[in-house]
Amino acid sequence: MTSRKILFLPHTCLAADILSDRARATLESLGAVVWNEMERDYTADELAQMLPGAEAVVTSWGSPIFAPELVAEADRLRIVGRAAGSVKRLMPKEGYDRGVVVLSAASVIADSVAEYTLWAVLDVFDEEPLPGDDPLRDLDNVFLSPHVSGQTD
Repeated sequence: MTSRKILFLPHTCLAADILSDRARATLESLGAVVWNEMERDYTADELAQMLPGAEAVVTSWGSPIFAPELVAEADRLRIVGRAAGSVKRLMPKEGYDRGVVVLSAASVIADSVAEYTLWAVLDVFDEEPLPGDDPLRDLDNVFLSPHVSGQTD
């Protein structure tokens, strides 16, 4: 029996952030994983060359979307797992018509995304420095630090 071909599209830096050693081992136990060992995302043309024979693809931020032309190259594709980001425009109708299943990690990463969003919202205040009587200064679970940036002429 031939080992199933699995494409892992996130580049090396991103993979280190989103893939635990346990998850890596589990993925490798499922088939022959083709890892993106570059420090950049694949282009759609590069992905088209890799798709023939692949049964599963793991995508993330920066991965090409599956345009109809890519789906045509994906002769054995059965499942696409999205490690992060929306799946709304990831797969065209042609892929779903062929029975390709698209999964999202949204439920797994929701808490960390919400925490990041809250951090980004609180990063800059309307008035800086933050006034001494601002209610945020009285919260025990808030860390305040000065907003430091460079000056431009």
